[in-house]
Amino acid sequence: MTDLEQVLEMVNTGRRALGAGPLEELPRGKRRSQSQCVLARALGLRFSETSAWLGEGPASRRRTVAATLVDGWGTRPRVVDRRAVRLPDPLRRFVKEFDLGCFPELVDEPARVSIPEDTEEPDRPLVSV
Repeated sequence: MTDLEQVLEMVNTGRRALGAGPLEELPRGKRRSQSQCVLARALGLRFSETSAWLGEGPASRRRTVAATLVDGWGTRPRVVDRRAVRLPDPLRRFVKEFDLGCFPELVDEPARVSIPEDTEEPDRPLVSV
């Protein structure tokens, strides 16, 4: 499983590259959400399992953000259609594992409660009058 300290370090490297201060811990996020996942909330970008999406702004701005992230993460430039940057391997693994539920402490969604089928209903009313 991906080391969360390494993910936080890479997130903070990306934040510094984008001119933001470091985080002390990863924010909670929503699984399978490009705009509300842990990385999206930490970096202010949208994410897929493999890429950081740079938005719809001017192409020159997207190229600048892409180059800044690539330099900060020390990866080779792999710009996809000038709107996305391929994530480094540790961040790609983290996104996949997070979406699969490997980090429940980082999930910001209500827990699903299942009621066993063999549970009997009480014979008393639910609301007293």
